[in-house]
Amino acid sequence: MIWLWLWLAVTQPTFNYPPDGVILLQDHGTVKLRWNLRGSSYRLEVWEDSRSVFSQTVLSQEQPVTLHRGQPVRWQVTNAQGARFSSEFSVAETAEFHLDGKPGLPIQKNYRGLGGTGGGSLRCRLSRDEAGMHLILWHPGGRNHYLFAQPGLRFKLTARGGEGARGRDGQDAKDYVADGEEPEPGVDGTDGGNGGRILISTGSSPWRDFLEVDVSSGKGGRGGRGGLRVGSRDERAPDGHHGRDGFPGRVETLIKDGW
Repeated sequence: MIWLWLWLAVTQPTFNYPPDGVILLQDHGTVKLRWNLRGSSYRLEVWEDSRSVFSQTVLSQEQPVTLHRGQPVRWQVTNAQGARFSSEFSVAETAEFHLDGKPGLPIQKNYRGLGGTGGGSLRCRLSRDEAGMHLILWHPGGRNHYLFAQPGLRFKLTARGGEGARGRDGQDAKDYVADGEEPEPGVDGTDGGNGGRILISTGSSPWRDFLEVDVSSGKGGRGGRGGLRVGSRDERAPDGHHGRDGFPGRVETLIKDGW
């Protein structure tokens, strides 16, 4: 009896995988499900976006399944005694999240135009447990819980400033000065937006091993080309001024363990 208890303690998984509610970070769709229910046979059922993709009796406490990335997954396992475990997760389509500013809008005849908007504000925490390295990301739309499921993978976070809009080109004039037309100057480009702010909370793990961040500023829009007078003596109106570049954003680190 003691040997049976020791065998179960050694061979039985100590936690269910994937943890409930996580978004797995990996570049493929195959996931090895693991569970810690007692028994020797189990009924495993897996649904992808409410569609059954696996429904079989298995004789071990783990089973690989191939899934579509970006789809919600629900799975349930039941042992012979009726004990049941169920959980939900998904596999990320891409290992990135962007909260960049919007590009500017060009100046029109009756419209002053807009510069690029600033990058947003993001907060994230890296914390490790028996399942691996977790990334909790807070953003204006809510909270995402990622789990690094593949060695060497890095997650890209950006809060870049939006690019400024290019100025409109000036209109060309007719050949003759006597017509009273002058070539139009080019219109100024609009300004670029400022980079945003990313706050990273982590303990002993160097966050650069897991994250790639970008809070760069938006470039100012180029000024429009000045209009041209075509004729025996070509002349061009002044070009528009280039918009100003935004200011770079900030990446801040808080040394703190836990969730």
